[in-house]
Amino acid sequence: MRHPLHLAAALAAFASPLHAQTAPAAAAKFEVASVKRCTEISAGRSGGGDSSSPARLNLNCATLKGLIQQAYIVYAGGHANPIMSMRLTPVEGGPGWVGSERYTINAKAEGQPDQATMKGPMLAALLEDRFQLKVHRESRQLPVYALTVARNGPKLKPAAAGACTPNEFFHPSGAPGRPAPLAPGQKPRCIGPRLGNDGSNRTLEIQAVSLAEFCQLLSADGPVLFGLDRPVVDKTGIAGKFDILLEVARSQGAPGSRGGDSGGADAAGTTLPEPDGPTIFVALSQQLGLRLAPARGAGEFLVIDHAERPSEN
Repeated sequence: MRHPLHLAAALAAFASPLHAQTAPAAAAKFEVASVKRCTEISAGRSGGGDSSSPARLNLNCATLKGLIQQAYIVYAGGHANPIMSMRLTPVEGGPGWVGSERYTINAKAEGQPDQATMKGPMLAALLEDRFQLKVHRESRQLPVYALTVARNGPKLKPAAAGACTPNEFFHPSGAPGRPAPLAPGQKPRCIGPRLGNDGSNRTLEIQAVSLAEFCQLLSADGPVLFGLDRPVVDKTGIAGKFDILLEVARSQGAPGSRGGDSGGADAAGTTLPEPDGPTIFVALSQQLGLRLAPARGAGEFLVIDHAERPSEN
């Protein structure tokens, strides 16, 4: 029996590499802003909370790296991008403390800017002012998997046109992870990505998804869910939307394995155990008529050039 679990709530993350602006918009500014080193973590409280309200931005105990991801990736350009973009656009560089020290920001905006503007361009401007932050984007060639059509052709189920409302996991709205209410007369939201269990295997169900979007999911959570050690790019040349139900083994082995049909060896030559069911490579081929082939492709990175600890106020 399948026991569905909503995967979107568990994924932190996840749209092709973004080419959003790294320079903040100059039109809207915070009227006042307080940046303080967070001391609540040491008392056992978790960090990264968000209690923002209209015209106010309140970010609790977040690392500078997390703030950069929010300002320059998730809310880049003043609109919400898919949350998976945080994994697809890694943040690199900077002093070691950018990923460990936490800060609380409380800011009041002039006028009535929306949350995406405050969490994107306005927060970026604040970071550049108070942390003396400088960043740049760069594209590099890196190992990828190319999703191609298997020898016997695709086995894809076309999605019925208009059968459901697009899932905002791939189609952003006002806030990642918080879908906008359906309007009267709208169809129910498309299923997934939804993770479930079917005996000893794991199931992944997605409704009305393009193969490019499917690759985004494989890229964002491949290391965790499927044991993939590199991003996935769509090279099938197949357009349209499809309903996908994929069944894979629970144990996919460690990233860095040879990526073959089953078993194999890791980078150190250690023999890996046979999985309980089909690997992602076998499942794609047998169930969807697709295959993953090692290739080279461009990946985008956000690089921290300079950052300083802010003076508290």
